[in-house]
Amino acid sequence: MNIIFLDINGVLNTTTDYDFNPNCLVNLKQLVKDTNAKIVITSAWRRYEESLNEIIKTLKTYDIEVNGTTKILHTTRSHEINVYLEEHEIEKFVILDDMIIEGFPNNLVHVDKTIGLSEEDILEAKKILQ
Repeated sequence: MNIIFLDINGVLNTTTDYDFNPNCLVNLKQLVKDTNAKIVITSAWRRYEESLNEIIKTLKTYDIEVNGTTKILHTTRSHEINVYLEEHEIEKFVILDDMIIEGFPNNLVHVDKTIGLSEEDILEAKKILQ
């Protein structure tokens, strides 16, 4: 199974506008379609039921299903991803985040938080998942 570890702020929206960006959502939809990858939310949004429900609802309007979230361990995002990887059988994975996630230099697509998920980011993610 291919996994997309997905952050929200700076990836599906920008730091200047916290509303979901339709272009970023379309780009994510294309990535999911082209790679048959499953979405796992890593964003702090997952900590709050209302926020998580908003993510799930918004992605669903773009025919993107959320497969789950990383555990809330109150540690680093890197550690939470590592725990997920240890507990699941994952073939390939990509991390879409506007922060540098230590320990994953070959799996991270560092998204420009002022733009959000771009077509260039999608091309880089596809290479990682192939």
